Amino acid sequence: MISQDVSLSYKLLRYINSAMCGLNRQVDSIRHATVLVGFEKMQIWASLLLLSGFEPSKEVILTGIVRARMCELLASASNLPHPERFFLAGLFSVLDVILDRPMEQIVSLLSLTEEIKDALLYFQGEIGGVVRCVLAYERRQWAEAAACVRLAPKIIDRTHSEAFSWAHSIVGT
Repeated sequence: MISQDVSLSYKLLRYINSAMCGLNRQVDSIRHATVLVGFEKMQIWASLLLLSGFEPSKEVILTGIVRARMCELLASASNLPHPERFFLAGLFSVLDVILDRPMEQIVSLLSLTEEIKDALLYFQGEIGGVVRCVLAYERRQWAEAAACVRLAPKIIDRTHSEAFSWAHSIVGT
């Protein structure tokens, strides 16, 4: 499907060459790019494209991308497995605003793992704790943010700064 759309192909190759992927080799086909990136990262990439197709404000998109990257970085800092799942939960945490519908309705329509659904709806599990940390950080509730992930505040600050810079490079502001 990607190889039949010039725009998607271009965006995939730009993504592959971005710092997020960090690949040290050249890509010679869309199939090769897909194999190199992996299925879960392709889902994340497709989700970013999906969000960019809606008409919410640039601030909402930026918030979703910052949350996504911060969740991923916090998961990595906490040595939690599959940080890309944390990224997806952070990214989808703005869907209720984008679609102007309750999160419960949105989640029921998506094919997500129970772990990600519980994180988005109830802030449960490891993913939910990280999402809760990011939301607390946004509200400037530093103690709650640190308690959610059991990381030093300076680590949380650093992940936010990195996520913010990365998101701005993705959105192009």
